[in-house]
Amino acid sequence: MSLPGESDPFIASSEVVGIARDVRSMDLSRLDESYLYLPFSQNRQWSRILLVRTVGNPTPLLPVLGSKLRRVDANLPVSAATLNTMVSMDPYFVVSRIGGFLASIVGALGLLIACMGVYGMVAYTVEQRTREIGIRVAFGAERSQILRLILRDGMRSVLVGLVIGLATALAISRVLAAVLFGLSALDAFSFAGVSLLLCAVATLACWLPTRKAIRVDPVVALRHE
Repeated sequence: MSLPGESDPFIASSEVVGIARDVRSMDLSRLDESYLYLPFSQNRQWSRILLVRTVGNPTPLLPVLGSKLRRVDANLPVSAATLNTMVSMDPYFVVSRIGGFLASIVGALGLLIACMGVYGMVAYTVEQRTREIGIRVAFGAERSQILRLILRDGMRSVLVGLVIGLATALAISRVLAAVLFGLSALDAFSFAGVSLLLCAVATLACWLPTRKAIRVDPVVALRHE
């Protein structure tokens, strides 16, 4: 199928042989504008980029590729490099990686603060129940029963907070996925990992103060304020 309305003789004689999907080659935040792929014989660019897909480590194949190309033209300048090397040298990707690294640090600090907050809140709540624990021990309650009771009450509020936090994080991730390239709206590994970590911190915050209160003499626990 010829392309109508083209005055360029190189393009007027071309035929459409296929349609390629949209790509992000210049800016990952948005799709490239419309492009027309031309054969080498009709392309006016002086430089050419040849992409080769390999199986395994591509580094040992770079000299081989260079020698094969020089067989076509001995005076042909060839610069061979892996795609990761080319990407790492691009200023845009360097800035993106720095931004991602800084965002990871901020996220790790936020997670640390959240863990400290959860531990402090739950441990303080259990500490306030030391008198109650002493009364239960004085009336003959088993230590396992008291521990299960404290864990159940302490984890209830944590689970409610996790549900609210996960719902909020899912909504925010959907917004970010529309802006950032390659970001999944539902990262099950991150959501599950953070949830398990906070649950573990809350469990530890319930278990340590309860274990300490159970071992205290009931008379001393009853005088606790």
